[in-house]
Amino acid sequence: MPLSSYIMSSHMIGQRHRLDTVADNVANVNTVGYKRQTLDFQELVSRQQGQEVGSFANHNGTRLEFVQGGLSPTGNPLDVAIMGEGFLAVQVGNNVHYTRNGHMNIDAEGQLVNDLGEPVLDANNAPINIPQDSTELTITSDGTVNNQNGAIAALGVYSFDNPKMMQRTGNNGYIPINQPAIPVETPRVSQGFLENSNVNAVQETVKMTDLARKYESAAQLINSMDELEQRAIRTLPTLQ
Repeated sequence: MPLSSYIMSSHMIGQRHRLDTVADNVANVNTVGYKRQTLDFQELVSRQQGQEVGSFANHNGTRLEFVQGGLSPTGNPLDVAIMGEGFLAVQVGNNVHYTRNGHMNIDAEGQLVNDLGEPVLDANNAPINIPQDSTELTITSDGTVNNQNGAIAALGVYSFDNPKMMQRTGNNGYIPINQPAIPVETPRVSQGFLENSNVNAVQETVKMTDLARKYESAAQLINSMDELEQRAIRTLPTLQ
């Protein structure tokens, strides 16, 4: 395969990564608390005898954009949206995951859980137990969970020095990479609301269409280059 085909293949792989990422964003446009993903690429220049002979695209990983999404009222007193920085802590097996999805319920054991039945943790990283006699539940703007008798617990709201370097999990949660969870001193919590995805559906759909066209054009160009190479191989011997 000639160098030009390798270069085009490199860029096609990059376009494919971009297309998959944009498609994932579009698929999660209605996912509560979802954060848009982008890709980082680096140009790698190939040199022979000190001369640049080709430019390749190298995928440097996925970057998360933690821009605040809009809020939607739900009427559920156990739904919360975090305004500004911060994540809720959720117990997943032996690990703690962090999420912007504040849709919560009370399970059969009286624990406050997320929509997957995983315990939501308090400010001390412990599960929150709701007393059985609770007749009225409120969550104040600082994350304090109350019933008719007073405060029960405080939601654990945590931030990270570099949230863009966090790793996504399969349940719209995140785990930190080599950085500790830092309690937010003054969290801002809105009861009865959920945070929408921060994906702009129109922009991402337009981008996905454009990337698909570019990918198809690159594939056609590689096919044309291969056909020219094969034609040259067949024709050159007849010119001797």
